[in-house]
Amino acid sequence: MTVGTTPSTGTSARPRPGLGVAFAFLAAGLVLGFMGRATVIEGTDLAAVWPAAGVGVVWLLVRQAGPLSLDTALLGGAMVTSALVSGFPLWLSLSLPTTHLLQTVIIVELMRRTLPELWGCGGSEAIDSPRRLARYLACVGAGVLVSTVVGVSWWRLAGQEADLSLALLWFGRNACGVLVVATALLLLLQYLDQPRPRRKQWAGSGLEFVAACTTSALLYGLVFLGDVHAFLYLLLGVVIWFGVRFGTLTNAWHTVVVASVAVAATLADTGPFAHDGAIENVLLVQLFVLASAVMGLALSTGLDERTSLTAELRQTSREMTDQAQLLNAVVNSMAEGLAVVDDAGRWLLRNPAATRVGGLAGDLQALLSSGSGAGNPLAMALAGGTVRDRELVVSGPPGAGRILAVSAAPLPRDTDTGRARALLIFRDATVEHARRVDLTAFAEVVAHDLRNPLAAVESWTEMMAAELEDGDVETDLLEEYIDRVGSGARRMTALIEDLLGRATQDAALQLRRVDVATLAEDVAAGHGATDQVKVGDIPEVRADAALVRQVLDNLLGNALKFVAPGDEPRITVTGRRTDSGTVAVAVADQGVGLPPGVDELVFEEHQRAHPSYDGRGLGLAICRRVVERHGGSITARNNPAGRGAVFELTLPSAD
Repeated sequence: MTVGTTPSTGTSARPRPGLGVAFAFLAAGLVLGFMGRATVIEGTDLAAVWPAAGVGVVWLLVRQAGPLSLDTALLGGAMVTSALVSGFPLWLSLSLPTTHLLQTVIIVELMRRTLPELWGCGGSEAIDSPRRLARYLACVGAGVLVSTVVGVSWWRLAGQEADLSLALLWFGRNACGVLVVATALLLLLQYLDQPRPRRKQWAGSGLEFVAACTTSALLYGLVFLGDVHAFLYLLLGVVIWFGVRFGTLTNAWHTVVVASVAVAATLADTGPFAHDGAIENVLLVQLFVLASAVMGLALSTGLDERTSLTAELRQTSREMTDQAQLLNAVVNSMAEGLAVVDDAGRWLLRNPAATRVGGLAGDLQALLSSGSGAGNPLAMALAGGTVRDRELVVSGPPGAGRILAVSAAPLPRDTDTGRARALLIFRDATVEHARRVDLTAFAEVVAHDLRNPLAAVESWTEMMAAELEDGDVETDLLEEYIDRVGSGARRMTALIEDLLGRATQDAALQLRRVDVATLAEDVAAGHGATDQVKVGDIPEVRADAALVRQVLDNLLGNALKFVAPGDEPRITVTGRRTDSGTVAVAVADQGVGLPPGVDELVFEEHQRAHPSYDGRGLGLAICRRVVERHGGSITARNNPAGRGAVFELTLPSAD
């Protein structure tokens, strides 16, 4: 025998109780066993009820004991000892414990396999639904049936008389013991194991519970103790009352009490089942107990299931209401117009901005179809297509001359009418469009205007080269040439910086997968600082490569520049994934660091942390605009690993 093994299936996540619990169950089983012996039927060796059978089932479940374990050994030994002490012959002292132990193991193993969600079988649930109750009854019935067949067969092999009545008595007493006692104990222990506050056991008032208990005591007293058999049918009303108004736990313990009264009264020759032979009387009371228990449990588990489903429905309803309110608040607070339109042109949903944006007051479908542009976004979405930010010029009043950026996507068809539906999101892009036009014109002007200073620079440098070649250079003339070249260079610098500032603010992003590590290495090589810049592994990002390069160029350029005289720059570029789905890229140097209180100011335009170094205070401002356009952020701090500073920015991950 393997001691202390746990079952192969359905192992509970709860910690296994200690041996003290096993000995507590052992003591309870012995007490109930001797109480059961007090109900031995006259002329037989069988008790009318065997409550210890229910204790054994709960014992093995709570202790998570397997078929071969210390617990089964203790249970079997206790039953053999109890039988011998009771004066049973040896064959009976061995057969009864063996069949009972077999019955217990079968019920426990079947429950673990068919009810893994049940408390004690690996889960935390109670017997609180009719389907779960049906599986539980099947497990109990199968175990008791096997026990009955084996027990009666053993009885016959021992040369004892074993007829149908013996088999029915055996089945009835064991079924009552397990169904009444084990059910009540399992429900009680599961309830006590739940965290506070625990679920209320009935929906009615305490006064109703007192009235139900009083009525039950009165009727059972009259029927079983007062022999008023005419009231027997009223006991059905008590069972129904407890079943439909109180929880399964309350109903199960009510069954324990009334079943004890019914059996005790019948064995004392009182009550409606005490007027035939002893065996017939016991069979009738066993049938009564089983019928009452099953009926009450069926009603109360149905009540528990309805209560649970009602609570879930209320919770779901609250969540749906909260979600609807949240969605309504989000939709109504949007600056963009949002509408749901069907193929009949009806507005099914419309936020306030839908009317406010562009002054859309007429028929939306006609307005969109009248706009100049490639196709009608609404018609395309109703046909199953998707449109992203298509610009339409509204040609007719009331929004003549305005430009709308329209996105449209198909929605599931209406289940009642079968009509197609589409989601429209539109915004006034007139100003944005004008900015892009202005930016394009500006770029053309800059490209044209750059030719002049560039040509001048080239011309003056050629003239200086010619003068130097002749060897006869007048100082005043050379100064004039240099001044002209410097003027042209300054003009080009101003134009380029202005263009970069406009581009980082207004131009559309060209998003793609960007290998930041390779980009950083290229930038370092461009600065001639491959040896000073160490680049680690950096996850790829989804960004505009040109703008990311601009950011890295500014950060690495600053790190190379802001070092103490005589020091060699040492820079590391690293990256990591964050929990928010972004990639954090850190540029750390060993330079002069940041003065106190400028961690945020350095990102403002024309803010210079070290005025003694060359610069205009624009590089970090451009970096912040670029990063924020990508939906990220950039921070600065002094290097915790030593001297210098760390600039860390976040960009969307490519994965």
